[in-house]
Amino acid sequence: MRLYQLINLKIRILNLFFFQGLIDDELKLNPNNTLSFLLQGDHPVKTQIL
Repeated sequence: MRLYQLINLKIRILNLFFFQGLIDDELKLNPNNTLSFLLQGDHPVKTQIL
């Protein structure tokens, strides 16, 4: 059970970094995009996603 939890935690951390990378790429490629605009400011959506 503990091994399963450890693997699950690692997967969640990897997913977080992967999603962070997607957001960074989105900001670089489309700085004027609505998603990018929301993520650049201190918007409540940003803290929930990240």
